[in-house]
Amino acid sequence: MTEDNQRSKGGEQDGTQAERPFALLARFSAVVRYLRRHADSKGIRSEPELSPRQLMMLSHVVMLSPVSVSDLAQQMHMSLATASQMLTGLAQAGFVERHEDPADHRRTLITLSPHGTTAAEKLHEAMLPLDEAIAAVGDESFAHLLATLDAIIGRLSELEGTDGPDKHC
Repeated sequence: MTEDNQRSKGGEQDGTQAERPFALLARFSAVVRYLRRHADSKGIRSEPELSPRQLMMLSHVVMLSPVSVSDLAQQMHMSLATASQMLTGLAQAGFVERHEDPADHRRTLITLSPHGTTAAEKLHEAMLPLDEAIAAVGDESFAHLLATLDAIIGRLSELEGTDGPDKHC
């Protein structure tokens, strides 16, 4: 094999490896773009100042409610200060409510407000096509995708010294 052929073959292999993160991000981006368009068509994103990150936080509150601020921050892989700031915005917009934890008066629990419940119902409706697409690929393929993503997140967490993958997402 000539040196040019070796470089070309090595370059292709390295190029493929180098392109993997971008290929993964492109696919996530395509799913997110579809969900945004579909949510727009359902009037979900017309809520005042509801960013994609706030939508994600709202979905975590739906899954985990009632949830403490610290648990929510951990689940979303963000600092307590960032989670608290985002929750303040969601509370001011009327999506979530803060309550004192009856078992530990130092903790604050987050629940959906009535307005947040309505938004969550709309969000669920907007997610139905994604749910149908997941059902079409089958439980085994979806479980494999989640396991692969958990492994990637776990490795990234090891590299930065943080907790492992979020099992509730």
